[in-house]
Amino acid sequence: MMVRYRSAPLLALLFLGSVVGCTHLKPPPYPGADRCPGHHVLLDALRVPPPPVIKGIAKIKVESPEETFSVKELIIAQAPDRLRLETLSPLGQPGFYAATDGRDLFLFAPSENAFYRGAATSRNLGLIIPLRLGVEDMVSVIRGGVPLIAYDAGHLQCAVNEEGYVVRLQGRDETAVQALTFSRDGLRVLTSETYGREGLTCAVRYADYEPAGSSAFPRTITVSLPAEQTTVRITYKMVEFLSDIDSSLFSLSPPPGAKIVPLE
Repeated sequence: MMVRYRSAPLLALLFLGSVVGCTHLKPPPYPGADRCPGHHVLLDALRVPPPPVIKGIAKIKVESPEETFSVKELIIAQAPDRLRLETLSPLGQPGFYAATDGRDLFLFAPSENAFYRGAATSRNLGLIIPLRLGVEDMVSVIRGGVPLIAYDAGHLQCAVNEEGYVVRLQGRDETAVQALTFSRDGLRVLTSETYGREGLTCAVRYADYEPAGSSAFPRTITVSLPAEQTTVRITYKMVEFLSDIDSSLFSLSPPPGAKIVPLE
């Protein structure tokens, strides 16, 4: 049985509608903010890794031509490719479970007593969050990271605009380009835009940063997919930063009597 593109039905089992905002002190601007820092300065700022594990409560809002919905999720994400999601009811009870260990994807819908299992492909991952990303890139974005294309280090360009510093990465195969915008304050990534031959393919915006160990974490992450006319916004209400977590959280087993449905 093939599961139709059901990101909305699977992820939107339970709806809610509150958003909590946060304000944080701004770091000092980079010295010489009126000129572009060296490429190594910006890329070094990008390479500071987010915490290995994040655990938080977030609102995920999806907007597409077909529908708009939002859900409250418990999110546990561990580098580089482990993820667990639990869709929560207004009373905080899980109504849908999803987990991946980086290789397999497990889904369980208690209301249907249906258990789904398949490979953790970008297509199958799109059943829970329609980001159109591979598992490592998806986990990276959810953790506030910035996936990079395979770029040619000999062809880097930097410019200054009203938002900050823009670094342009040229793909090694010359078919992709990635533009990264850094803030003048703290050299934090504000946007990542990836272009292919057909134009802009994916844009990710990072906002509402807060300190997270040696780095900073964006509480609001917005992914836009122009070709699909789809936007996914993740707004963290509560978040913890952990060094490790039980690996068994990223696998699910079918309960007795559950209907087993393979994912293609």
